[in-house]
Formats: sequence, structure tokens, C-alpha cells
Amino acid sequence: MKRKIYKTRELAHQDSFAYIEIFHNPIRRHSHAANLSPVNYERQYFSEAAN
Repeated sequence: MKRKIYKTRELAHQDSFAYIEIFHNPIRRHSHAANLSPVNYERQYFSEAAN
């Protein structure tokens, strides 16, 4: 994201949310997460934490 001065916090939040939604890939696997996607890693983490 480019540096930008926002008039309100809400505008900054909307821009940040849009950036994450466009560029975050919830399916891509990550080597530091045992080659699981972020979604699957989170599911596994909370499943193990509940036990």
C-alpha cells in the first residue's frame, strides 16, 4: 500500500480492507505452516488448541 493520509479512520480502514481482500491469497500454501493454506492452518491450530 502506498503511503496516504486519510481524512477519517473509516476511510483508512476501508482502503486497508480492500487491499487485504485483493492481495491476500487464503489458498496459497506456506512452507512455515507445514505447507498448509492459511485457512487450513488456522483450522488445524484451533482444533488442536481445543483438545
